[in-house]
Amino acid sequence: MNIKSFFLGIGAGAFVGASLALIFAPSQGSVTRQHVKEVAESARHKASDIAAKAPFKPRRTIKQSI
Repeated sequence: MNIKSFFLGIGAGAFVGASLALIFAPSQGSVTRQHVKEVAESARHKASDIAAKAPFKPRRTIKQSI
């Protein structure tokens, strides 16, 4: 198994689990939907930041090890 796929699966599972927990939490629907929207936007921004940095990290690590 690829380590990248493993962590992607863990991240996706955590996101789905957190979303379901928020959906079934005892609060008003409008409040819950707004909270889910905010969490999803935050996760999307974090994922895009990580993806933007990913191609450069191996190169930097290789240069540091030489």
